[in-house]
Amino acid sequence: MSGKHEELEEMFNDLEKFAPQEEKVDPVSPTVSGSQHELPQPAQLAILADREQIRSLLNAEAARILSEPTEKAYINYQQFLRRYGEAILRCWYVTESSPDNTILGYEIQKKIGEGAFATVYSAIDPDGQQVALKLLHVNARDKDDFLQSFRRGIRSMKILTESKISGVAAHLASFEIPALVVMELVKGPTLQQLVESKNLKGWQNIIRIAKDITRIIHLSHRLSQRVLHRDIRPANILIRDGWQDVDNGEVVVLDFDLSWHVQANEVSITHSTTGNGYLAPEQVRRKTDAPTRNGAVDSFGLGMTLLFMISGEHPMQNDHCRNEWAYHVKRCCTEIRKQHWQSVGNRVARLILKVTRDIQSERWDVAQIYKELCRIYGAINEPNSVNDAELWSEELLHRLVDADYEWDATSGTFFWDSRTCLVVRTEGRIVKESVAVEFTWVDKGVSQFKNRSQWIGQSLETLPLLIKDSSWRREELLCEAQNLRFLVSAPVTCLRNEFAKNLVVLKRVLDQFRRAP
Repeated sequence: MSGKHEELEEMFNDLEKFAPQEEKVDPVSPTVSGSQHELPQPAQLAILADREQIRSLLNAEAARILSEPTEKAYINYQQFLRRYGEAILRCWYVTESSPDNTILGYEIQKKIGEGAFATVYSAIDPDGQQVALKLLHVNARDKDDFLQSFRRGIRSMKILTESKISGVAAHLASFEIPALVVMELVKGPTLQQLVESKNLKGWQNIIRIAKDITRIIHLSHRLSQRVLHRDIRPANILIRDGWQDVDNGEVVVLDFDLSWHVQANEVSITHSTTGNGYLAPEQVRRKTDAPTRNGAVDSFGLGMTLLFMISGEHPMQNDHCRNEWAYHVKRCCTEIRKQHWQSVGNRVARLILKVTRDIQSERWDVAQIYKELCRIYGAINEPNSVNDAELWSEELLHRLVDADYEWDATSGTFFWDSRTCLVVRTEGRIVKESVAVEFTWVDKGVSQFKNRSQWIGQSLETLPLLIKDSSWRREELLCEAQNLRFLVSAPVTCLRNEFAKNLVVLKRVLDQFRRAP
């Protein structure tokens, strides 16, 4: 059964890495109600005083033309847009003051956001409900790449809304004359505002929010329609009621697929850019061997967003290629105050470095990121309930040596090298549900033979006594060619229940090795 489960998970991961080609998207067919009126000639329509009447007539005609999704209908629609260009241009004008604050039946209240390509308003719909209304800037209407981006975003929003993906602002209505989308109004700060105001503190909140963002992206990737985001950044993430309750505020991800348009440098469609450091290198450099419609693009954005949550600094383009990148990430992650699970900073640093690789194929996919964030969050939130041997092996080494250590991907172990003669290595044995700790002292010829032999003889007698009456069990105690190796192990359940006591025992063992001449 477990083998079949692993095969299924591998299949999903392969699907997540699948890279579909960019495609043209059909025009947005508006939803109109009421009786149809004959559309006046372009010159007559352009001089009508009532802009709402112009919008109503044009959208009714657009709905009629697009009622059948055929190639002929799309050609007719393009001809219609060109013929009524002057009247369509008038449809864009709207203010926050009466009488010019109504657009397609929605009453504009106030502007709540503006970016390079769109303005966002809070508005009241015809039923009296408060909504968010996003209106593309008028200069975007004649640019096919912007319009394609808008259409792609609308399609993505509809898919996510119909699929009932929680954590996405629901799509309510959309039009192309003018180009706007009506969606659920989410009250709360963006993640960028929350971080910059110093209201996001501590690993628990950082990992919770990162985990929730990743869950939303992961679910969207797993839909049959494969919805990618491709512009994950703090400004595109809202925390519902985040000012009042940051500990429990719901994460809402905005602007799926809206950023994608040819030759537009992929800046966000609704927020001014804060640098392209959140964009995967293949989005900026247009690498021919790395497609931009790939789940790994979102992996990169998630990693950089997580780093921003930790450091409060926006990444710059190509930061991840700098020689000091790994040092910078580790420093940021270890500066946050340690909580009950003290190795979390090192673990998060490795995660960020893994997902911000320059080569697309070397990055973790979103499924792997989500799985790791869930493990980290579980360790932070309920450390006494952790059953993961690999997590315990790192936490043990972190507290034991209190110094920089490394992860050996080949052997699946953590190790600390004293740079003299001593190496300590820990391994989480998943199948056996235990943790093994190996102390190795290697003779490098820096001490006198007599002193060295005396210490080794003493250690062979002392080491077994040090672990007596503890959870640690000796697996190997070996002296070979004046080198000493001591291997012990303990069940995860014992570490979980008596971690402090078992740690003290290992510290005594470490002290004995440090007494080596």
